[in-house]
Order: sequence, then C-alpha cells, then structure tokens
Amino acid sequence: MGDKLSPEQIDALITAAVDARSRAYAVYSNFKVGAALLTREGKVYQGCNIENISFTPTVCAERVAMFKAISDGNMNFQAVAIISSDATPTPPCGVCRQVMSEFVDDDFEVILTNDAGRILPFSFREVLPMRFVPQSTIGKQDVWEVIRPIIQQDDKISEDESKLVQHILRDMETLEHQITIFINDGKIGEEERERVREFRQRVYRSAVDVAHADLTISDEEQAILQKLAELLEIDQ
Repeated sequence: MGDKLSPEQIDALITAAVDARSRAYAVYSNFKVGAALLTREGKVYQGCNIENISFTPTVCAERVAMFKAISDGNMNFQAVAIISSDATPTPPCGVCRQVMSEFVDDDFEVILTNDAGRILPFSFREVLPMRFVPQSTIGKQDVWEVIRPIIQQDDKISEDESKLVQHILRDMETLEHQITIFINDGKIGEEERERVREFRQRVYRSAVDVAHADLTISDEEQAILQKLAELLEIDQ
C-alpha cells in the first residue's frame, strides 16, 4: 500500500480536475465533469467528459484521463480527483469503475468534490468492493487463496483447521451478500460503510471464537487469523 495523499496533494489534484472540467464537451446534457489522475511517479493526467449526439460514443472524464495515461505508458496509479457541475459530489459510473479496476489497487484513492469545497475521500475497495479483476477472484475465494497455503503447509488439514476455515468461508459468503445489498443503488453511504466494517469485525471475531474452541490456538490457526485480519483490515 502506498501513503495516502497529503491535504496539499489533494488540493492540487482537485485544482487540476477543476481545470479539466472547463474543457468538457457537454453540449447535450450540460453536465460537465473533470478528472485528474495521479500516478505514483507524481504525474497528473487530466480528463473531461466528451459527449456525442448519438450518446453511446460519449466518454466519461475518468476514462479519458486513464486512457491518456495508459497510452503514454503509465499504469501505476495512486489517486483520482473528480468534480462535476452538480452540487453533489459525483462518483464514477459503473463502466468507469470497471475500467479503473483493471489498473488500480484496492488502496487507490478516489476523491470526490464539488464547487462548495466538500471533499469525500474513498479507497477503491469502498467504491467497488466486489470487483471483477483479471486473474482474480472475489470475496470468500480471496480469503481461501490466502489461508490455503497455511493450512496445507504440513500436507494435511486437521479437524480444527477444517472447522475454522469452513466457518470463515461461510461468514465471508454472508458478508458478500450484505455488500451486494448495500451497493444495489450504485453507491455506499457512510452508514453502509460502517456496517460493512462491522461485518468484517464480526467475521474476524467469529473466526477467533472457533479457533479458541479447543482452548488453544495452534501456530497454523494463529497464522490463519493473522492473514484474515490483514485481508479484512482488522486491528488485532
């Protein structure tokens, strides 16, 4: 994970997004959007929405910025700032989120703002919590791929390890379902994000309880819990 942007970096990125918005071609909707994409090397690529009379060829500001960067040979991204002409900070559309998903990490910062100066920072994990990415899986499968090498390192899976893993995967399935419900309107509010955090904590606590069932925690079980805590971003 990289360091989060400083307030000064956020201000500079927003300024670049505002400048990009001024060049938006939005003659049909009059909904102007500007985006400023920051690479981890410190370079900023600007993008604005470009509309078309047949609508389908219209391209969002976020994709314009990302495609400019990629065509320039840069695919190591740290953050994007987005501002529209709307009073409410506008999140990227579903298509833009999927395009970003191809090239950014979970800690990629998405900074939404408006002309009133309201700033809403999100991690990409929050913007697209159940993303589809190349050569990757989501949710409980992610957890399994992390803990499988641990429980199989002695070439066998004990009964206690099996119970712990089954319990974790079942709880992760519940978490996946809950997140799906939260994002059915295309966004996650602060209250919903807090509930996702609570569910993550619950999954971890449940795993700890199962590991403690025999009153001891083996080295393998401890390693599983450590990896699970890292994956769910839980402070032990």
